[in-house]
Amino acid sequence: MRQIIVILGLCIAMLSNGQSYDESFAVQGIALGNQSVTMFNAFAPVGNPAMTTNSLTPKSTSFGIMASNRFFLKNLKLGGFGIVHKFSKSDALGLVIQFDGTVNFRQNTIALAYSKKINEKFAVGISILYLNTFEQTIGSKNNFLAKAGLIFRPSKQFLVGATVYNPFASKLTQYTHERIPTIISTGVCYSLSKQVNVYTEYKLGWNSLRVFKMGIAYAPQSNLVIYAGFQTSNAPLSFGISIKTKIININIASQYHQILGFSPALGFDYSTN
Repeated sequence: MRQIIVILGLCIAMLSNGQSYDESFAVQGIALGNQSVTMFNAFAPVGNPAMTTNSLTPKSTSFGIMASNRFFLKNLKLGGFGIVHKFSKSDALGLVIQFDGTVNFRQNTIALAYSKKINEKFAVGISILYLNTFEQTIGSKNNFLAKAGLIFRPSKQFLVGATVYNPFASKLTQYTHERIPTIISTGVCYSLSKQVNVYTEYKLGWNSLRVFKMGIAYAPQSNLVIYAGFQTSNAPLSFGISIKTKIININIASQYHQILGFSPALGFDYSTN
């Protein structure tokens, strides 16, 4: 009975307020309250395409893979894979594949991104997204969407970012009035010190979607980062850690819902220089 209630509740939430759209599955972002606008990782083509060029060195490549389970229920799983390659001092490409859903509602996303670093302070990017949506009443639907992003670094301590997802509010299907929402997100990353970064983000979308997010990343050692986050949505609390090894980085996170419990996530990433 609990599984049925949870699945139905999640499906209604997904279809009614659009919160299942425009989500990056990077584990570090999950730990910070589902933030992505000012974060560089292998899932940046979905989070903010402008961030794909934020790697410090040219001809570098970042890989990432993750899996998560919602509330320890077998039917509520999500996962993804991402790769970002910076092929010059100012240009980068990225590819992300993500899947999420239940028996009644599923989404598969493929994002291809290109970004351009205009100067040391400003970069822009765009992603072309293929979205496959399955819902029992409408069946399977394929859509091609776009997402634009930019970042601006006014100083070494500040990074400001913004994204626009699906600016033309594409229809989910021709048989209903349901539309894939247009979502505008803005974010700020502020470095308090070499060890502490503070992240804030605000998401504004069609159908009265309003989400504020805030998180902090603390690095007590060079190979360890501790995260904590908050958001005004269905799973308000989150936390996690990243452990850097000689070969790969191990990322662990979890979101917490007051009634339904924990949603753990595990990811690995690797970067070449």
